[in-house]
Parts: sequence; C-alpha cells; structure tokens
Amino acid sequence: MKNSAPMKPMKVRLDIWLWAARFYKSRALAKRALSLGKIKVSGSRCKPSRLVSSGVILELKQGIYEREIVIVDISYKRNSALIASKLYAETAESIKLNQKLKESVDHVAWMPRPNQKPNSRERKLLASTKRFSDTGW
Repeated sequence: MKNSAPMKPMKVRLDIWLWAARFYKSRALAKRALSLGKIKVSGSRCKPSRLVSSGVILELKQGIYEREIVIVDISYKRNSALIASKLYAETAESIKLNQKLKESVDHVAWMPRPNQKPNSRERKLLASTKRFSDTGW
C-alpha cells in the first residue's frame, strides 16, 4: 500500500522559499531583490536558484529595515500568513535593532496632506526638488 501523503522537500530554491514565506508577492520580485543584493545568505550574495534548507541564516533589506532570519522549515507552496510565519524565526538582535529604528523614524515618516492640488509653479518646484533628492545632491 502506497503512502498518499506528499513528501516534504529537504531543500528548495531560495526565490521559491521567499515567495512561500510571504516576503515577496511574486517569485519575480524575489528574484529581483536577490539580483540587487538585498538578500544575503550567510553574509554573501547569491542567485535565486540557490538551494536552502532549515538552519540557513538570511539577511534581508526591506526598505529602511534590515532583518536577520533563520529558516526553520521548508515549503515550496504559498500558504496563509499564519503558516508562512512559522517557516522562519527572526533573531533577537534584529528585532531589537528594527524596533529602535521604527521608534526613531515614526515621527519623520508622516507628512500632512495639503488641502488642495499644487498649481503648475508648485509642481515644477516639487519636481526639481525630487530630481535632486533622487541623485543624492
């Protein structure tokens, strides 16, 4: 008699695991983050096709936050957020660092909304300031 339960994978591609753990909405976004170097495995950059297993340490940059997580379980399917949160554990140092960062940034991130749309002169001024802020000047 055959066992009808599916076998649990021992290793899975990193881009698939990031998608299954709900760090990214699609595998394409996970691949792009990997190619940009926003994700490191044990301190080094890697390809989306890298096979990972439980116990691997990942460093993720998401916006201004940097997270260090340990893979606890492997999945190649995307499930609910509750199940996905059990696939990894964030280190205590990472949680502490991100909490401090969140507290220091909260008051800066909020911008009041204007009462009306900007006129053409104000739009030009906004565009010029945005152009300089993107280049780092």
